[in-house]
Amino acid sequence: MQLLQICNIFELVFTETINVVEVAKLMEKEFDKWISKYPLPIMVVSYDKKEDKISLKNIKKRNELFGYIDKETGNIKKTWNKKTGDSLSKEKITDDYINNVYKDLSYEKREEKEKNRDEWLKEKKSVKKFSDYISFFWLALTILILFLVFQNYYVGIIAFIYSLYKPIRTFLKYKGFKTSREKKEQKKLKKF
Repeated sequence: MQLLQICNIFELVFTETINVVEVAKLMEKEFDKWISKYPLPIMVVSYDKKEDKISLKNIKKRNELFGYIDKETGNIKKTWNKKTGDSLSKEKITDDYINNVYKDLSYEKREEKEKNRDEWLKEKKSVKKFSDYISFFWLALTILILFLVFQNYYVGIIAFIYSLYKPIRTFLKYKGFKTSREKKEQKKLKKF
């Protein structure tokens, strides 16, 4: 069901029992507040604490308040008579008009959000893939070391020490500790 070409929908939720006349007044007050800020078609609906729509049929023709600003006259048009699918205004609302209305708000278009989400997922997948490869490598290396220990005690000890040295050295390198050889190489690179 198409509600309107574009419509801001404002929902009022009442957590306590309130008179329906007061509900209707508050809906109109909220409508006036938001139509002055964002001059696009607006629909205001009210709900109770159980998330059921509050019935205003005893005092109004509908439970929803619809309205818009007439572009030609600049007058606010609001009604309780429209059905949910009825169009309020005959004017076409352009993207430029919508962008102008919301120019002071920071927002992202759906395409931008989807693009950012896809890039984030792609990055996470590549990190996971890299992590899986490293885990597999270390598992294979551990099995190889275990095999070498059973073949030759000294070769196994050397392989074990090397397998401990490499991750410790990598950790220290990330923490900023460099060997004298690495410091010399860094100085040579700075000269160029």
